[in-house]
Amino acid sequence: GLDADGVVRNATRRATDPAAEVQKRDLAGSNKSFAPVLPGNPKSVWLVEGGADALALQSWARSSGKEPPTVVVTGGKNVRSFLDEPRIADLLKRADQVTIATEREKDPAKQAATDEAHAKLAEAVETATGKRIKWWEPAEGQKDLAEHWAALAWQQEQQRMAQERQAEAERQRQAEAARPRRSYGMER
Repeated sequence: GLDADGVVRNATRRATDPAAEVQKRDLAGSNKSFAPVLPGNPKSVWLVEGGADALALQSWARSSGKEPPTVVVTGGKNVRSFLDEPRIADLLKRADQVTIATEREKDPAKQAATDEAHAKLAEAVETATGKRIKWWEPAEGQKDLAEHWAALAWQQEQQRMAQERQAEAERQRQAEAARPRRSYGMER
């Protein structure tokens, strides 16, 4: 996340090795008030927990032929300090719609805590902006926007490949039908 002068004030390092002891780490000196913002349609602003979710959301919109929304990466379900950053507060106030992307957790106790944290975030955003918040929830069996987009992208790729196979089969059928036949003098 950048401050008003474009100086990096908030950065998180994400592990690429699933076996890494620490999967996510805020870099020294990071201030979560300066949440990263992926620019998009300013009328639709989404609040997501992580950068992978932000990228997935914008990719999803683009692949659907829609203008991607503006996305604020909050840095976690319990983080609300970004609401105190004037540029982000203004962004939220100017939006026609603010959406919070929720997540599915593996166990009921953790899900309850996550739901409570998202409800508190929604209340804080509604108080700060005077707007009613919209909720987005991943499909059953998917944790978050990133997993949702991955599943959609896989389905879209499977459909694309099936269409290519059908088109190739049709080209071969047409080529076969157009190929001249040898005559052996037996036709009438």
